[in-house]
Amino acid sequence: MQSSGQPSQQPPLQESDIPQLLQLLHGALSPDAAVQKHAESILASIASRTGYCSCLAAIVGNQGADHSARWLAAVQLKNSVNKYWRPRYDTGGLSHQEKAYLRGHFLQLIPQDDNQIAVQVALVIAKAARFDFPQQWPNLFIDLLAGIAVAPAAGGTPAPPSILLLRRTYVVLHHVLKELSSKRLAADQKAFADVAQLLFEHVWSSWGSLLQDILTRLPAELAAPAGSAPPQALLLAFERWLLLLKILRRLLLFGFRSDAKSLQPVPAVALVAPQLLAAMAALHQVQQQQQQSQQQRGQHSSAAVSHRQLSAMVERGMLKLIKTLSQVQQEHPWSFHHAGVLLSLLEACYTQLLAAAGQGPWSPAREALLLTCCQAVLAVLRCDSYAGRLSSNTAGAHTQQASTIKRMAGEVSGQLATWWGAPAQPPQLPALAAALAAAGSGPQQQQPQQQQADGQHTRQSALLVALIAGFFPLTHRDIDEWLDDGEQWALANADTASNLHGLKSCCHQLALSLLLANKASLAPVLVQLLQGVSACVPEGWGRGAAAAWPAIPGPPVPGPSGAANPAVLLLKEAVYEAVGLAAYELHDYIDYPGWLRGSLLPEMMAVGNQQHHQQADGSSSKHKLLLLVLPRAAARLVGHWVADLKATDRPAVYRALTVLLVQPSSADKQQQHKPDVVLQLAAVSAMRIIVDDFGFESEGFVEVLPAVMQALTGMLATSQELDTQTQVFGLMNLIIDRLGPDIKPHVGTVMPLLPQTWLAAADQSLLRIQALCCLSLLVNVLGPDSPALYPVLLPMLRESLHPDSHQPELLEDGLACWLVALRNAPGAAGDPQGPAIALLELTPALVSCLALSTEHIAMGMQLFTSLLLLGGAPFLATYGSQLMSACTAYVGEVVERGLLLMLPPVDLLLVAAPEQAAFVVLPFMQRLLGLLLSGRESAVVAANALALYGRLLLQRPAMFEQLLRNCTAAGMTQAMQPQGASDDAEALLLALTGLWCDAFDSIAQPLARKLAACALATLLKLPIKAMLHYLPVILSHISSVYLELEASSMDDPLHEWSNMMYGAGLWSGGQLAGWEDGGYDEGGLLFGHSLTTSEDAGGEAARREMVRVATASRGTYHC
Repeated sequence: MQSSGQPSQQPPLQESDIPQLLQLLHGALSPDAAVQKHAESILASIASRTGYCSCLAAIVGNQGADHSARWLAAVQLKNSVNKYWRPRYDTGGLSHQEKAYLRGHFLQLIPQDDNQIAVQVALVIAKAARFDFPQQWPNLFIDLLAGIAVAPAAGGTPAPPSILLLRRTYVVLHHVLKELSSKRLAADQKAFADVAQLLFEHVWSSWGSLLQDILTRLPAELAAPAGSAPPQALLLAFERWLLLLKILRRLLLFGFRSDAKSLQPVPAVALVAPQLLAAMAALHQVQQQQQQSQQQRGQHSSAAVSHRQLSAMVERGMLKLIKTLSQVQQEHPWSFHHAGVLLSLLEACYTQLLAAAGQGPWSPAREALLLTCCQAVLAVLRCDSYAGRLSSNTAGAHTQQASTIKRMAGEVSGQLATWWGAPAQPPQLPALAAALAAAGSGPQQQQPQQQQADGQHTRQSALLVALIAGFFPLTHRDIDEWLDDGEQWALANADTASNLHGLKSCCHQLALSLLLANKASLAPVLVQLLQGVSACVPEGWGRGAAAAWPAIPGPPVPGPSGAANPAVLLLKEAVYEAVGLAAYELHDYIDYPGWLRGSLLPEMMAVGNQQHHQQADGSSSKHKLLLLVLPRAAARLVGHWVADLKATDRPAVYRALTVLLVQPSSADKQQQHKPDVVLQLAAVSAMRIIVDDFGFESEGFVEVLPAVMQALTGMLATSQELDTQTQVFGLMNLIIDRLGPDIKPHVGTVMPLLPQTWLAAADQSLLRIQALCCLSLLVNVLGPDSPALYPVLLPMLRESLHPDSHQPELLEDGLACWLVALRNAPGAAGDPQGPAIALLELTPALVSCLALSTEHIAMGMQLFTSLLLLGGAPFLATYGSQLMSACTAYVGEVVERGLLLMLPPVDLLLVAAPEQAAFVVLPFMQRLLGLLLSGRESAVVAANALALYGRLLLQRPAMFEQLLRNCTAAGMTQAMQPQGASDDAEALLLALTGLWCDAFDSIAQPLARKLAACALATLLKLPIKAMLHYLPVILSHISSVYLELEASSMDDPLHEWSNMMYGAGLWSGGQLAGWEDGGYDEGGLLFGHSLTTSEDAGGEAARREMVRVATASRGTYHC
């Protein structure tokens, strides 16, 4: 059997083939790799045969078959339906007869005993429904509802469907609706709205009935004695209830048009939302009763285990209810508000967050619930409808509709402002109380504690304080992870404010949104909290020997490792994090320069002294971590506040961050000191922001440069984490780029590390790209001395440019690094010096690259130019034919921009080595001439390309004649109608002259216009009578060029060569970027600046100047 994407011509599979197919499925599950591979190849070869899906469906429905084989058959059926159900360009698809049979048979497969097989069957039906509903399968949902309808029994008593059938049908409904709701065409959305109308009543009534049953039975089951069997009936009912809730949520979200766009109320939301909120309140009450009951009875852990499933069921139910309410609020904000549940939802989430503040770390289920509550509050704060912001769908609405939106937004905003402004009590946390008590009662230190006593705290400020004091601080789990594997922990917590997928990151976003919503009232609260924690940590704590540290007020926070961490210290770190996130909002509330000099810099600079005393008195790892908490927070904060960093403070900040990078150990060299990588990564992040800032000045940074480069190379040598190495390389490359020549004395520090990193990153192309970028920057810095890097550079380039490399993604970056090296290589034009010859020997890789794809034309032409300038005539003799053959193959096969990119290097060939180049470029120019004369190239290409023919005519008339003879021999004149031409060659020349005259006014560059005028003047010398037909036009063009030259006063022959023919420069890379409309490095992330800088490299600039002077001195074009 053979595998083919086209419809199989083999006979269809029959029922008699099922045993053999079942045997193949068993073989695919065999532990023997050879048997497994053989069976999989046969299955793949027969997958497109008619009857294959039907046989798989029969195996899935055979309850007596092996379970594993049935599961694999279900998976294969799902994949086959997804691939062959609808005809595609490479598959014929299933026949209409087989699809009709399968649609009916699928519904018979629903009641599966095994959960895994049942899910696969549901996915099979969902895939088929996506293609066939509603056109070919209009009765799908009617049949599904009929299967679970109450049917009369033989004796007349209604017989409810089996529990198994209900569960499986709800699973099918869930997956089918999930598949259909992802379709975005208007017709599909209308079809889904019709489905919502059909299913809503049944789903809503069934969900309500199950909810009442669960709430009725749940208290009794929770009150059952410890050790009793889990209530399976209640757990199954809850599973169905959750499935119905998912179905209901999808119907509400996708079955009704969003009222944010239509401004029409959605009755279903008004019906469902209050009941969802009531269900959440009921489950929360049951949960509280259970917790109180366990506390009163003092149950042991065995009792808790017996009710674990029920407790998890309740927590999961609350999570899904809050998630559903939040998503409904985002989709239908106005209906949600009119239903009267908006403030109730906020109240529920607010209560959950305040109750959990400071109680972490939480169980995974509890953390998921808190995350959902946080996301729900955040969604309300960021709701465009409530803020009165017009969306793209309503921005063009008429004035009355816009005024309606503004009126409703004002109503909601007023209610939200009243709710947020209501008096509230912040959480009673020991660390918070100690910090506020230590702050004193001065007029500038009036703390939230005093506000609380006066009843001045609002819900908004209480939630902000709860988030900062209860969710921002490091937990004992964080502390243990820091001690166990600091690098992993630091990478996972490096940027917690960039997403909403974690509880801490979501709390960061919520706190920031609260500040943005009401900066005037909340910014002073945060500033006062900062003053409180700063006053609470005594001056001198953490400096000197641990025995001499002043006591920190407040109770410690115990950890599982036995450490007792001062809660106020962790709170101060959390406040630092909050102040860093809100740097822009707090700009006018904090004297940052004074705070930096008085607190932040001493906290960072104390690390060196701390390391010494820690080693001297044998402090424990607990003390070590306590010493590093505040320096890390200070470093992160400095990075956030870089906009307020004054130039006079920058050297001190550089020194402080360098201390964090180096972390000097004691003078005892026998003691092994390993720097804390968490501190190092924090310093790397902050230093990158500061070095990349607009106000960076290299003078103050040079002082710490040796220590910084030594520390960065040490991190690269010791770390095995790709993210760490990428961050360190990013900072190192940025420093090299910003400091330029000042980095030269430290190149020897970096060089030995690059080969080691390259070898260690054999399977990490991203890290190798960073190494190539670092090399290109170092080459730019060294300039004429760059051959010192060739022992490192050349092996990396050979591996990157190899056509059979196992990392083809390195090719583009390898080409860029090679180009930078060529531009900086020493040597005169055509006379490369010793080591630079090795760069020319890489040319076969460029030929292979150009033959492989048109993707690298821009970079390839720049390389062609630099190679020719460096290698000169010897290079042209060795590699010219190969490179021009690759360029010739592109003619007629690439768009206008690609052809324009190839013209400058060809012109340079004729300029730099006219004797040797004329033979090499003839095939290229012959093929291009055919396109120009046939009109298949644009006027832009014609105007730029004609200069090449003018240069060839003026420099090498004999080769120009040979070009005409070759074109004539190729039959290029067959479609032409010569007028007065004696032979085909004259006809071709006259056609070229006519094209020249027509396109002359499109030639923009002065040198190109002069070349064209000289070439036309030369053509007038030819003894061709028909040429006189073009005499008036030629004279007109020559006169115009003469007047242009007189007006421009270009008396110096060298001056005209400063105006290059092709735009921004004939021999620089600039013209390529111009033609490329963005150039070779559209992203500009790694090599953009390096390549731009290398355009002015001394080596290539000198070679360009030599070619320019030599060409002008020949005086070829002075007509």
